[in-house]
Amino acid sequence: ALSIQAVEELAAEYGTPLYVLDEDRIREKCRIYVSAMHEYFGPESAPLFASKALCFKGIYPVVESEGMCVDVVSPGEIYTALAAGFPAEKMFFHGTNKTDEDITYGLDSGIGHFVVDNQNELAALDRLAAERGIKQKVLLRLTCGLDPHTLEAINTGRVDSQFGVPIDTGQADEFVRAASECGSIEVDGFHSHAGSQIFESDSFNMQAEILAAYAAKVKEELGCEIHVLNIGGGFGVRYTEKDPEIDIRGRIKEVAEHLDAACEKYGV
Repeated sequence: ALSIQAVEELAAEYGTPLYVLDEDRIREKCRIYVSAMHEYFGPESAPLFASKALCFKGIYPVVESEGMCVDVVSPGEIYTALAAGFPAEKMFFHGTNKTDEDITYGLDSGIGHFVVDNQNELAALDRLAAERGIKQKVLLRLTCGLDPHTLEAINTGRVDSQFGVPIDTGQADEFVRAASECGSIEVDGFHSHAGSQIFESDSFNMQAEILAAYAAKVKEELGCEIHVLNIGGGFGVRYTEKDPEIDIRGRIKEVAEHLDAACEKYGV
């Protein structure tokens, strides 16, 4: 911990307000996720750092060197990550209302995966990628109809969520079919986000089951083979003494076991 004198010296040098981060602590947390995922999901898996949590040039070399990919949700976050030397191919570009300018910037930057939220974005991305002669990899954002124990404002898993396309209503079938027919888009996988501040693995386990079953369905009915499942959002942060301690490694193991069982069950 920093002494009061050290904090005062930092404030005098840099001004206030000032954020001071413990890089060793951040790296320790990154390694918990990376090592557990490699052990239980395999060496090709990776956790994603959410840029919206803390976007500044100093964080990206840290998470890259620890073997993580990143989520980005705006041209500003892409610009910052690129300026820090983070490789664009390891970025996942989220966002519900990407403009043509946003999509163009992402394409021209060489973004690895777009996470496509809706039919309008799908059409715009296909058109703009075609203009550039690019075959863009995407994850399609689907809604699994889950209602995890989280705050209403950050619950993104319900059927009527403003994010993604619901599976239960049949709209996802149309979404996947449209994407598979796009000439400049490669459907690499699915993304689903149940919500934030989740302290148990149940909602992630259910996502794994639902998405594996749905992957089997689209393979059989549309001939669309899925390679990537991006299961979100994230385990809760312990903001207060009342919040539980989370065994991150143990939770990741539970999700992996559920995913393995679901893949075997549905033949994907």
